[in-house]
Amino acid sequence: MLNKIKGFLTRKDPEEEKEDEEDMVLGSITYYFKKSDDNTYMDIHLSDYKEETISKFAKVISGLSSLKFQLETLNMIRDCFGEGKDEDVFTQIVAKMIECTEEETRVIEKINRKVQEQPWIKPSDMIN
Repeated sequence: MLNKIKGFLTRKDPEEEKEDEEDMVLGSITYYFKKSDDNTYMDIHLSDYKEETISKFAKVISGLSSLKFQLETLNMIRDCFGEGKDEDVFTQIVAKMIECTEEETRVIEKINRKVQEQPWIKPSDMIN
C-alpha cells in the first residue's frame, strides 16, 4: 500500500518522462569481486546492438587503463557472446575498441613529438 501511495505522489508528467528516455543507460560494465574467492566478476548491460551503442560500449572498454583488464574483459565478453548470442556483435566491439585505442595512441604520439621538439635549454637561458 505504501509503495502505491509513494508512486502516486512521485508521478512524473509526460514531458519529464521524455527527458528520462534521453538519459536512458544504453550500456554498462560492472566489475566486482566476492569475499569467497579471488575471481573478478563482471556484469554487462547492453540495451541494443545498434552501431551507436556498440561504439560507445567499445569506447568504454578501450578506456580501461590496464591492458590485463582489457584482455580479461574481452575474454569474458567473447564467452558471453559465444553462448549462442550473435558473435558478429563481439567482432564489432573488438573492431571499435581497436579504433578507439589507435586514435588515443596517435594523440599520445603527437604530444610526445611536440615535447621532443622543444629544446631542453632555451637560447635565452644561455645568455644569463
